[in-house]
Amino acid sequence: MISIEVASAVYIAALSGCYDGDTCKVRFYNFPELVQEQSLRFEGFDTPERSRPKCAEEKAKARQARALTLAYMQGDVTLKASGDFDRYGRLLVRAPDLQKQLVAEGLAKPASDGKRQNWCD
Repeated sequence: MISIEVASAVYIAALSGCYDGDTCKVRFYNFPELVQEQSLRFEGFDTPERSRPKCAEEKAKARQARALTLAYMQGDVTLKASGDFDRYGRLLVRAPDLQKQLVAEGLAKPASDGKRQNWCD
Protein backbone atom coordinates (compact mmCIF):
# COMPACT_ATOMS: atom_id res chain seq x y z
CA MET A 1 0.00 0.00 0.00
CA ILE A 2 1.27 3.43 -0.90
CA SER A 3 0.26 6.47 1.13
CA ILE A 4 0.85 9.87 -0.43
CA GLU A 5 0.70 12.86 1.90
CA VAL A 6 -0.28 16.20 0.34
CA ALA A 7 -0.52 18.98 2.94
CA SER A 8 -2.69 17.47 5.69
CA ALA A 9 -4.47 14.92 3.46
CA VAL A 10 -3.36 11.32 2.92
CA TYR A 11 -4.30 9.48 -0.28
CA ILE A 12 -4.00 5.73 -0.77
CA ALA A 13 -2.74 4.26 -4.04
CA ALA A 14 -1.52 1.03 -5.58
CA LEU A 15 1.59 0.70 -7.72
CA SER A 16 0.93 0.33 -11.45
CA GLY A 17 4.64 0.10 -12.31
CA CYS A 18 7.95 1.95 -12.48
CA TYR A 19 9.45 3.25 -15.66
CA ASP A 20 12.91 3.72 -14.16
CA GLY A 21 14.47 4.36 -10.76
CA ASP A 22 12.96 7.81 -10.31
CA THR A 23 9.59 7.58 -12.09
CA CYS A 24 6.62 5.36 -11.18
CA LYS A 25 2.92 5.23 -11.90
CA VAL A 26 0.22 4.70 -9.27
CA ARG A 27 -3.54 4.25 -9.27
CA PHE A 28 -5.38 6.17 -6.55
CA TYR A 29 -8.34 4.55 -4.82
CA ASN A 30 -11.69 6.36 -4.84
CA PHE A 31 -10.63 8.96 -7.41
CA PRO A 32 -12.56 9.77 -10.57
CA GLU A 33 -11.30 7.61 -13.43
CA LEU A 34 -10.04 10.66 -15.31
CA VAL A 35 -7.39 11.39 -12.64
CA GLN A 36 -7.13 7.99 -10.99
CA GLU A 37 -3.78 7.02 -12.56
CA GLN A 38 -0.87 9.40 -11.98
CA SER A 39 2.84 9.37 -12.76
CA LEU A 40 5.16 10.18 -9.87
CA ARG A 41 8.62 11.74 -10.14
CA PHE A 42 10.86 11.39 -7.11
CA GLU A 43 12.48 14.70 -6.14
CA GLY A 44 16.07 15.07 -5.00
CA PHE A 45 17.78 12.44 -7.13
CA ASP A 46 18.25 11.21 -10.68
CA THR A 47 18.76 7.65 -11.82
CA PRO A 48 20.16 6.38 -15.14
CA GLU A 49 17.85 6.48 -18.15
CA ARG A 50 16.46 3.22 -19.50
CA SER A 51 15.23 4.58 -22.79
CA ARG A 52 18.43 6.01 -24.28
CA PRO A 53 21.46 4.80 -22.34
CA LYS A 54 24.75 6.20 -23.59
CA CYS A 55 26.78 3.13 -22.56
CA ALA A 56 26.43 -0.41 -21.23
CA GLU A 57 27.17 0.75 -17.67
CA GLU A 58 24.26 3.21 -17.74
CA LYS A 59 21.95 0.51 -19.11
CA ALA A 60 22.93 -1.92 -16.34
CA LYS A 61 22.57 0.70 -13.60
CA ALA A 62 19.19 1.76 -14.98
CA ARG A 63 17.93 -1.83 -14.67
CA GLN A 64 19.26 -2.12 -11.12
CA ALA A 65 17.79 1.23 -10.05
CA ARG A 66 14.39 0.32 -11.48
CA ALA A 67 14.44 -3.07 -9.71
CA LEU A 68 15.33 -1.46 -6.38
CA THR A 69 12.61 1.19 -6.76
CA LEU A 70 10.03 -1.46 -7.70
CA ALA A 71 10.90 -3.49 -4.60
CA TYR A 72 10.70 -0.38 -2.40
CA MET A 73 7.32 0.67 -3.81
CA GLN A 74 5.79 -2.78 -3.28
CA GLY A 75 6.03 -2.44 0.49
CA ASP A 76 4.08 -0.17 2.82
CA VAL A 77 5.37 3.23 1.71
CA THR A 78 4.59 6.80 2.70
CA LEU A 79 5.58 9.47 0.19
CA LYS A 80 5.43 13.21 0.75
CA ALA A 81 4.13 15.38 -2.09
CA SER A 82 4.23 19.15 -2.33
CA GLY A 83 1.26 19.11 -4.70
CA ASP A 84 3.46 20.40 -7.54
CA PHE A 85 3.99 18.76 -10.92
CA ASP A 86 7.08 18.69 -13.14
CA ARG A 87 7.17 19.86 -16.75
CA TYR A 88 5.93 16.43 -17.90
CA GLY A 89 2.88 16.51 -15.60
CA ARG A 90 4.27 14.04 -13.04
CA LEU A 91 3.38 14.58 -9.39
CA LEU A 92 6.56 15.43 -7.46
CA VAL A 93 7.10 13.28 -4.35
CA ARG A 94 9.87 12.75 -1.82
CA ALA A 95 11.11 9.37 -0.56
CA PRO A 96 14.24 10.03 1.56
CA ASP A 97 14.80 6.34 2.42
CA LEU A 98 14.70 5.31 -1.24
CA GLN A 99 16.98 8.20 -2.16
CA LYS A 100 19.57 7.21 0.47
CA GLN A 101 19.55 3.58 -0.63
CA LEU A 102 19.89 4.35 -4.35
CA VAL A 103 22.69 6.88 -3.77
CA ALA A 104 24.53 4.52 -1.39
CA GLU A 105 24.47 1.77 -4.03
CA GLY A 106 25.69 4.12 -6.77
CA LEU A 107 22.37 3.93 -8.64
CA ALA A 108 21.36 7.58 -8.16
CA LYS A 109 22.96 10.99 -7.96
CA PRO A 110 21.64 14.17 -6.35
CA ALA A 111 19.27 16.05 -8.66
CA SER A 112 20.91 18.26 -11.25
CA ASP A 113 18.32 20.93 -12.05
CA GLY A 114 16.83 18.92 -14.91
CA LYS A 115 20.13 18.21 -16.66
CA ARG A 116 20.87 14.63 -17.61
CA GLN A 117 23.53 12.98 -15.43
CA ASN A 118 26.61 11.33 -16.91
CA TRP A 119 26.73 7.62 -16.01
CA CYS A 120 29.48 6.64 -18.43
CA ASP A 121 33.17 6.90 -17.55
